[in-house]
Amino acid sequence: MKRFNKNGSHVGVIISFVMFITFLIFLYLIITPTINKQKDKSSVLNNLEKRLIENLSSDLTFLSLKVIADSGGAQCVNLVNFSIDSEMDFNLVIKDQDGMTRTAHKKDPELQIGGNGLNFLKVYNSEEFNELDDEINQNCEFLIKDEGNYSFGLMRTQKYVFEKKIFSLLSIYENDYENLKEEFSIPRGSEFAFSFKLNNGSIIGRNELNLSTSIYEKRILTAYVDNNTNIVPGYLNIKVW
Repeated sequence: MKRFNKNGSHVGVIISFVMFITFLIFLYLIITPTINKQKDKSSVLNNLEKRLIENLSSDLTFLSLKVIADSGGAQCVNLVNFSIDSEMDFNLVIKDQDGMTRTAHKKDPELQIGGNGLNFLKVYNSEEFNELDDEINQNCEFLIKDEGNYSFGLMRTQKYVFEKKIFSLLSIYENDYENLKEEFSIPRGSEFAFSFKLNNGSIIGRNELNLSTSIYEKRILTAYVDNNTNIVPGYLNIKVW
């Protein structure tokens, strides 16, 4: 009978164990850099999302307004002391109940609104809007809030992304990329791009990238104010590599 070699058996077990440990170390050395890179890029992506939203957003104040007095078919009204009563400046857009933009002018503190059917109005105020012109028509009907000629309803202020600011930031991206990277705290060795899908389906910005490296991407649904002062949904798409 052959004698069982215990020493040979032990050596085989030890060699197998060493090979297994070596394999685990090799696997760890291969996977760890990838995991760390994913964590780093994910952190850059989250920071970039925050910076972009901040940069693209501004306050938008909404005020509903009701004209109580009978305008008698007047083609315009002057709201006396509007800027004092509302505590707004004159960076305004005025819309009627059908969503149509009305002509408006100012002579601080008066606000003049043109057109008939002025019973219910929506006033939008933001620094992103142009200031109204000084062209008050003295023949319009003068209404005073304290005398009950008009009244304020709901008023709220909220931050929104503005289409105007998207185009502005894209211009900076194309013409001053390195300074923008520094402003957004993008670390060395990382690059970024962003695009925005508008409500009409068109995409502005850098959407398609032909790169051989891994791209980390995030798509964010966000409401934005378009150039017609409509609040509509869109998608911010950001990429880091």
